Amino acid sequence: MWVIYAFLFFLIRDIAYQFFEVSWGAETYMTFATLGYFLLVLDRVPFFRGTRFSLFAVIFGLLLVVANGTILFELGNIVSNHVNNNLELLLFYLYGVSLITLILSAYYYNHRLNSMRSLLFLMMVFCFVASDIASCLAYYIDLQGLYYLDRTMFILSMALLVNFGLNIKGAATEEVDFISLQE
Repeated sequence: MWVIYAFLFFLIRDIAYQFFEVSWGAETYMTFATLGYFLLVLDRVPFFRGTRFSLFAVIFGLLLVVANGTILFELGNIVSNHVNNNLELLLFYLYGVSLITLILSAYYYNHRLNSMRSLLFLMMVFCFVASDIASCLAYYIDLQGLYYLDRTMFILSMALLVNFGLNIKGAATEEVDFISLQE
């Protein structure tokens, strides 16, 4: 159910993309992207209950946070000179934090179940990351060619999201696998 709402939020985000030059467009874009990412994380939370995190998973997760946090900080330095107000900058960082949280949940979800569906989810998240970084660099540094990468990756991520959401048989198999992992 959260996946459907996330899909709708990403559609609204993409409409707001057309109005990014206007302050409300950028704010709407970042708000709905953030909400969409957090909904995808919320959808994966049940797979983390009763979980003991291995030392490897914790170390790898920390490395992901440091690497992605560094990228977010560097992009934030670039963006801070171009935003219309402090709210946009705050939304930009919230947007980045939601994406980092989604990356962590996708990694651990795939690490935990290692199914085709979890791999598709991880690939979807990778496409969202590539799309977001490409769009940020295309807009704020004026690298026009990256818009093609942004749009391609966004369309691919949405296709993977639809595949993930409609894969009812895979979801049922994962539920059985998850229950057996808890025993």
